[in-house]
Amino acid sequence: MWLRHAQMTFRHGFSTAHNPLETPIELDQALLGLNIVKSKPSFLNQVHGTKICMASGEVQTGDALISQSKEFVLIIKSADCYPVLIEDPYKGICAALHAGWRGTLGRILSKTLLQIISMGSRVQDLKVCIGPGICTRHFKVGPELIHQFKLEGFSSQVFESQHINLIQCLKEDAASAGLKSAQVLCLNRCTFEQDFYSYRRDFGKTGRMWSVIQAQVQ
Repeated sequence: MWLRHAQMTFRHGFSTAHNPLETPIELDQALLGLNIVKSKPSFLNQVHGTKICMASGEVQTGDALISQSKEFVLIIKSADCYPVLIEDPYKGICAALHAGWRGTLGRILSKTLLQIISMGSRVQDLKVCIGPGICTRHFKVGPELIHQFKLEGFSSQVFESQHINLIQCLKEDAASAGLKSAQVLCLNRCTFEQDFYSYRRDFGKTGRMWSVIQAQVQ
C-alpha cells in the first residue's frame, strides 16, 4: 500500500508496513504501482546528517537527494524519522530527504530547498510533502534536546511539555526558506500506528518504510 498526496504532481509514494520492500523484484513491482518505470533507483547511506547529494546510480552517503532527470527514482528509508519529498513541476526538479531530529535540528529541509532554488527554481513553484513520522505525543525528549532546538531558533509552538513537534519544526524551516504554509503538505500520520514500522515503538527491531519520487520533466 502506497500513501500519496493528491496535491503532488510528480509520481511519488510513501510505503507502509503492509508493502515491505527488500528485493529488486519487490521494488520494481512496487514502483510499477506508482507508474514509475524504466528508472534507476538512487539510494543513500543515511547518517542522520544534513549532507545533500545529487542523484546517481551509486550509493552515496548523506540524507538528501536531488534530481532534475526522470532517469532516477529517489528513495529514502525511514522508521520514525520524517521522509520529506519536494517537487518543482516547472523546472522538473525533485528531492527526497530523511529528517530525524538531528537532520531537523540541522535544518536539512531549508538547506535542500535553498540548493534547489540555486538551481533555478522559484520559491513559489516548490511543493513540500511531509510523510509519516513520529508524532509529538510519542516523541518525548530530555531537557538538553529541547534546549538545543530553542538555541536553533524554533518557536515555542514546537514544544509541548517534554515533547517536540517535528512537523512544526519542518514547517518553520520551510518558511525560513521562503515557502508559504500552503506549499507545505503533510500526511499527518504517526509511525506509532500499526500500519507503519517504528524504531522507538519496536525498540529498534523493525523494518523500514520507503519514500520515493521521480521527476516528470516537462
